[in-house]
Amino acid sequence: MRIRTIVLYVFVVLSLGGAFINTLMIQANIEKDKINLSSSEVLNTPDLSYFKGIQYYLVEDHENKLFLDAFEIVFDERTDDLAFSGPNGFYFLKKDSFLHFESFRGHYMGKKGTLELTQEVKLESSNSKFTADHAIYDSKKNNLRMNTNVKMIATNLVNGDELLLNSNKMFFDIPSQLAKADGNVDGKIHKSRVYHRGLDFKTNHLSADLSKNLISLVDSVEVLYGPVKATSRNGNIIMGNFNKKLKYLTMTDDVRISEYVHSGGEKILREAYAEKLEMFAKEKKVVLTGYPKVVQGSSRIKGNRIILREDIEVVEVENVNTNITIK
Repeated sequence: MRIRTIVLYVFVVLSLGGAFINTLMIQANIEKDKINLSSSEVLNTPDLSYFKGIQYYLVEDHENKLFLDAFEIVFDERTDDLAFSGPNGFYFLKKDSFLHFESFRGHYMGKKGTLELTQEVKLESSNSKFTADHAIYDSKKNNLRMNTNVKMIATNLVNGDELLLNSNKMFFDIPSQLAKADGNVDGKIHKSRVYHRGLDFKTNHLSADLSKNLISLVDSVEVLYGPVKATSRNGNIIMGNFNKKLKYLTMTDDVRISEYVHSGGEKILREAYAEKLEMFAKEKKVVLTGYPKVVQGSSRIKGNRIILREDIEVVEVENVNTNITIK
């Protein structure tokens, strides 16, 4: 049998059993097992209790579950639901970890174990920080769903690198460290070492496995890495390969690249096209396959495999199947 203990530290306590609550105070409307906060009307019901200036503790099976410091709380004794304003608290997770949260107002559904926060939402777990206009934490599945003006900063606890994301919607599974972002996604990989270059990207859909340092980009992908700008339909970033002689970035389907390189004391535009791009960050080179073509000044270059090196005019072509034309 699950044992639940609720401890309240209250500065002002008012029971709503027949009491009149001023319209300037908080109101709770019970609709479909949900408490919605409003200040437009007065509610008088014996099943709700109103608290002001409160610290709320929830303990289940002798373990801390929830701590909530709020300006106002309405407690529904029938459903164990809470509606509150100005929350600042912690939801205790497994293995001595916790989720810290702040917002303008919120709602905790006791039986479902879900925490809903609205307006100026701030969330923080062991290595990730989030802000959004709206968020729902499901304690049973241990995940977050956020929408509208979502921002995330995830820090690699080993090397200190950061992944920064902005999107319309985001899902984050805390145990697996899996993030999914949709709608106007733009992000940046910020390296902890100042002499390591970061990477900027945009896409419509993103999936990131932070435990494996993998990022998948789908639809309208755009990547900016130093002087190199590349676009495609799909892409993958292997963050752990940055400082190795391994693929750091892969892009596929309708790949296009633009970069200015020095030639004879001047800068000329180099453009390239292919079906696949592989970038090796440590060696500062890009490998193109899948009918690659390079347009560089008056030169037109084609081959089976083309290698470009950052800000170097020379183009390496392997298995040439067409002529190189220099105009």
